[in-house]
Amino acid sequence: MRSIFSTAAAAAEQIARAVTRTSTKLQYLRDGETTLEIEDYGLGQWQSELAENDGFFNEVDGVDVLLPATALDFGAGPTEPHENDQIIVNVEGQDITLAIAADSGQPGWRYQSRFRTGFRIHTKVIDEVPE
Repeated sequence: MRSIFSTAAAAAEQIARAVTRTSTKLQYLRDGETTLEIEDYGLGQWQSELAENDGFFNEVDGVDVLLPATALDFGAGPTEPHENDQIIVNVEGQDITLAIAADSGQPGWRYQSRFRTGFRIHTKVIDEVPE
């Protein structure tokens, strides 16, 4: 198996470029089964060092997904992102799966402003395709 892109940074750049050229929806998955289609979103890049179980730090590249706070409504009113949620973005015909990535003991998301009008969700690319 090889990664769709040579590095997560390249994936983040590719996703950001594709979104500016297309009007694709993203899919937001909760518990692997409940899906929302969201049109109003933005993407950015992040880089961080995450501690592994062995005590070493690994540099990680990822994608920030920016969503309005009202977008995550699964039927019982808007909710916050959950640790095991996944996001699927279609880039040039290829679905790219992103997982929420907690950073050094911090949650994998935060509010975009003190008014809590949107979420900034830190994610990492997790899907792979056969060669």
